[in-house]
Amino acid sequence: MSRSTSFGTPRERISVVRVDNQNRILKEVSGEDVTELLKEEIEAFIDKNPDVDAIVLKSKSPSCGYRTTPILNLEKEQIGLGNGIATELFLKQYQNILISDEKKFIDS
Repeated sequence: MSRSTSFGTPRERISVVRVDNQNRILKEVSGEDVTELLKEEIEAFIDKNPDVDAIVLKSKSPSCGYRTTPILNLEKEQIGLGNGIATELFLKQYQNILISDEKKFIDS
């Protein structure tokens, strides 16, 4: 099923927000929940790329942060750090490869 929401550029900023004990991806201004749409796009990427050697992610990103993504409450206050939505799916799918963010390569 195709959806009308677009993640082109420029786009509305997104955040990881804890809603009913689940991390959801919400657009910051409109509050639209785009979690499922992002999951579909990430799963399509995984289907097209079953054999990868490593994944380098963007730190602090709501989609690709690795242990550095701010998790917010509904009042937009940071309540912790965690993984972005893509990172969670990549960790499940690609269990035997290097998955890190760009900071590991910059700091090396």
